[in-house]
Amino acid sequence: MSGRPKSADDELRFALAGPAVTALIAAIFGALAAVLPRSAPAALRALVGYQLEINLLILGFNLIPAFPLDGGRVARALLWHRRGDIRTATNTAAGLGRGFGYLLIALGLLLTLDGAPAGLWFALIGVFLAIAANAERLQEEVSTAFTGVPAAVLMSHPAVSIPSEITLDQAEQYFARYRYTAFPVTDETGRAIGLLSISQLERTVPWKRGTLVVRDQADRDPALLISEQEDVAHLLEQSAFARVGRAAVLDDQRRPIGLVSITDIQRSIRTAGLRKSTSDPASLVPH
Repeated sequence: MSGRPKSADDELRFALAGPAVTALIAAIFGALAAVLPRSAPAALRALVGYQLEINLLILGFNLIPAFPLDGGRVARALLWHRRGDIRTATNTAAGLGRGFGYLLIALGLLLTLDGAPAGLWFALIGVFLAIAANAERLQEEVSTAFTGVPAAVLMSHPAVSIPSEITLDQAEQYFARYRYTAFPVTDETGRAIGLLSISQLERTVPWKRGTLVVRDQADRDPALLISEQEDVAHLLEQSAFARVGRAAVLDDQRRPIGLVSITDIQRSIRTAGLRKSTSDPASLVPH
């Protein structure tokens, strides 16, 4: 998966892929258990039997309809297919996930109070499921809200660029002056060729910064150089954007005109009051 599923059928295929592999592994060890002769070493028979049992347990657990387990994703895909709305399907599936998480927490605490310390593992898994289900719901709210929103709406402008021909030592002055975490790098014609982040400077030993040129150190991932019409929801799915936290917005001549950062998106969410009400995704979009 390189991003959000585009249809309920995609989600269903993605969700069933993992359990299918687990089922195949279980079938292989089941077949081995059936053909192993009684004269086989006990350690070998124990290993095969354990692998069969553990994979069946993993398969059964993952198919529980509790989001974000695979079974919960199957449930979301079916709800999405039936209702035609991924947001509603996600809310319902996340509710099932949280409910199952709370059930595991209660079961784990009861087992622990009954003298079974292993019950703490059930409680821990329950906490993870409840938190993960809620995080998936919030992520879907944000993705839905920013679908169709162009980068130009959220970008900070004008963009401060670093010339590609200067050294890292000289580039360091830009970070000290403007206190940004990344800058677009431009060639002699003013066109963007990449981004230089503060983490790239930090990874370079100080005594080398006077000899290394910015154009050779710039991050040239295409996902970091976007157009004004780039969909913000699509940008949020890019691993490069998650890694750097910024993307340069370019005009038709590929000249930087602004920057979109994680901070800009978070500020938009906070301003819209996401924590107070997530019932109207449109409220997340700045006006």
